[in-house]
Amino acid sequence: TVKFDVRNDEVVTVGVSADWTTSQQEVTNTPGSMTFTILKSAGDIQLEDWYGKNREVTEKDIRDGKVWFRFGLLGDQWRAERPPYLTAFTSNETSPTAFTALVEQIVPSIEFFSFTSGEAYEYLTITLQSSDLYDISRDEVLVVAFPATTVVSDLAPTFSGDGVV
Repeated sequence: TVKFDVRNDEVVTVGVSADWTTSQQEVTNTPGSMTFTILKSAGDIQLEDWYGKNREVTEKDIRDGKVWFRFGLLGDQWRAERPPYLTAFTSNETSPTAFTALVEQIVPSIEFFSFTSGEAYEYLTITLQSSDLYDISRDEVLVVAFPATTVVSDLAPTFSGDGVV
């Protein structure tokens, strides 16, 4: 298995020479080389595991700092800078005590992110910080969508599957 990872657009030139032929003679009537470009592509994200995988997540779980997510990224690398991740989280709630309003407090500083590498994937584990201010009056739907600024390629990664575990 070859792991091919293009970080920038890559120009490839293939030259045809005499040693490519059984007669060992120069190739005629064809160009002596061919050039093509391989374009970098967006990485692919999988939600590998999370706190709510086999349980309902409650308001108390967020307040107590129990909620975590583990994402696998294939074909790119995570950026180890906190600001882009703040915009990755949105919700259906707009109250001043909902997740989106408290994202600066709930998403931890970068030293509490866990970046690890596997055979094929780059992993990111984020454990949300506790917040006594988190208070909702109805169910809140949290959406995680990573912008291009969260990865090295600057191409917004895509989720494989439906992103729900």
